Amino acid sequence: MVKANLCIFSKQPSLVMHSIAPDNTPSIETKTEGNSIIATVQRDSLGSLRSTIDDLLVNLHVAVKIIEQTQNYLQTHPTPEKIQ
Repeated sequence: MVKANLCIFSKQPSLVMHSIAPDNTPSIETKTEGNSIIATVQRDSLGSLRSTIDDLLVNLHVAVKIIEQTQNYLQTHPTPEKIQ
């Protein structure tokens, strides 16, 4: 069994962590601490660990980009709440 701990800094760690939660497998444990997401990945082999970490990083990147684009859109487009 091999294990890795990752610390990923984020402006919105809780939102990002919850965004990727559906993609997590039993081998991935995530939590937030301050402005960080702490991910622990445990796999049977080094190759499998590397693949899982790669998938996790891609999912994090996509989540951050979607959150940023959504926030930018909401700031520049009126919503019913902003109109009233």
